Amino acid sequence: MNLRDLAAASATWQLVSVRADRDLTREVQQRLIALGYRPGPIDGLWGNGTQTAFAAFAKANQLKPEELSPSAAQLLLRINHTP
Repeated sequence: MNLRDLAAASATWQLVSVRADRDLTREVQQRLIALGYRPGPIDGLWGNGTQTAFAAFAKANQLKPEELSPSAAQLLLRINHTP
């Protein structure tokens, strides 16, 4: 699974599932950095830095900090979406 797939899907992933996918975690880390957040190293490990950066991203975009929804994936990828 990658962010583009999640952005096009209807399912929401709980962060516990995202943490288990190192490639997806790496992609989230890269996008957080591109958006000005500081998750720490791009290493595919969902540690405290990634959690803090994702929580700040979620709060700034009025998203739930414990899940990766299609809307969150779209925002991370800077894809325009309609509600």
